[in-house]
Amino acid sequence: MSSFVSVGTGTQSFARLLERVAEIAHILPQPVIVQHGRTPFSCAKTQNFDFVDEQTFQELLANCELFITHGGVGSVSTALRLGKKPVVVPRRKSFVEHVDDHQLAFVNELARMDLIYPVLDIVDLPLVTANAVENPTLVQKLEVNENGRAEIKNAVDEFAAESDKVLLVCPSGGHLSQIRALASSYIGRPHFYVI
Repeated sequence: MSSFVSVGTGTQSFARLLERVAEIAHILPQPVIVQHGRTPFSCAKTQNFDFVDEQTFQELLANCELFITHGGVGSVSTALRLGKKPVVVPRRKSFVEHVDDHQLAFVNELARMDLIYPVLDIVDLPLVTANAVENPTLVQKLEVNENGRAEIKNAVDEFAAESDKVLLVCPSGGHLSQIRALASSYIGRPHFYVI
């Protein structure tokens, strides 16, 4: 098994998490694979990648014993769809890691539902990861909401004629994965992405 650490595709640095991971890499399940995004990162104890494609991301996630990630909806929801209970460190506005604290609100809500191992103070990362490894918990896999997907398809069909093009606008990373998960709502018509 392994540890997989992902900071997503955000433009802001997440050095706070990566520095702590480098400090504790020797106690994490090996090998430790780090997707560090736009944050410069070098650690001899880890295998480091700036970005991985969606298929590789899902394979690394499916095969890891421990998943440590930022509070991005795409990363966390992908883990939950695979039945994984991730260790989640929200990016914080006060550390200039994001434009606001929506990841903190998201993490607090998921922690309340006992779907994640939250890390609200980076000092606690070794304790939380040890707990996650010693007490592995699989959560019930999130199911695709077929009714919701059908409602989206109906809305697209009502809004646009069959020959009309569909414009899909989203940032890269997890949000792109989410919009692609809705492909059955628009796949039968001409469409393009603005990312």
